Amino acid sequence: MDRDHSMKLVGEVALAAAAIGCQIAHHRVGYDAGFMWVDLVGVPPMLAAYLWGPRAGMRVLLAPVLWILLIEPVGWIGAGFKASATLAAMVAASRPSARLLAGGALVAAVLLAGGTGLLVAAAGPVTEAIGAAALAAPLVAAAIVWAQSNRGRTSLSVAWRPLLLAVGCAIVLRGSLMVIADLLFAFPVFFGVPAGSALSTQPPWSIFVWNGVQAAVDVAAAGVVAGWCHRPERHSERGP
Repeated sequence: MDRDHSMKLVGEVALAAAAIGCQIAHHRVGYDAGFMWVDLVGVPPMLAAYLWGPRAGMRVLLAPVLWILLIEPVGWIGAGFKASATLAAMVAASRPSARLLAGGALVAAVLLAGGTGLLVAAAGPVTEAIGAAALAAPLVAAAIVWAQSNRGRTSLSVAWRPLLLAVGCAIVLRGSLMVIADLLFAFPVFFGVPAGSALSTQPPWSIFVWNGVQAAVDVAAAGVVAGWCHRPERHSERGP
C-alpha cells in the first residue's frame, strides 16, 4: 500500500468519524426546521468527494447513514432520507452543468407553482410509489456516478465558477426530489399523514427551501475547505 493510498484511507476514516460526530451533535449545532434538521452531517462526505472523488464521498456517507439506521430512533426512514438527500447534492456537485441547473430550476418552478398539488391529486393509489421513486432516484444516480468515476481522481472542481454551478445544481436537484419524496412518501409512511393533508401543513416551498439551504451548506462548505486543502499543492507546483 503506497503512502498516498494510506493517507487517503486515513482521511476517509477521519471524515467518517467527523460525520458521525456531527450527527451526534446536530441537536446542538444544527437548526430544527420542523420536518428536518439543517446540520453539518453532509459536509464531511461532500468534502471527501471534493478531495478524492465521488466514490470516497459515498464511502464516508455510509458511516452516518449506518449510525442513523442502527442507533437513532428515526431508523430506516431517517437513514434512507439522509442517504438520498445527501447523494442528490453529491451527484449534482459531481456532474454540474448549465443544462442540469436549468432543467432542475424548471421542475422546481412547476412543483412550487402548484404542480405538487396536481401530482398528489393525480397520484391516487400510487402516491407512495411515486414518493419512493423520488427517494430512490439519487441512489440510482449515485450508482451510475460510482461506475463512471475513476479511482483516485476527482471530477469536482474547487474553482469558484464551477463551485457556484455545483451549489445551484445541488439546490434544485435535492430540493425538487425531496418535495416529492417528503410529501408523497415520508409524511404518509412515517408520520401517518396523507399527502393531501400534508400539503396544507408543510407547503412545498418550505421543503424546497430548507433542503436547498442544506444542499448549499454541504456543497459550499466542502468546496471552500477542499480549495483551501488544494492550495499548498498549487503553490508547490508553481514554485517560488
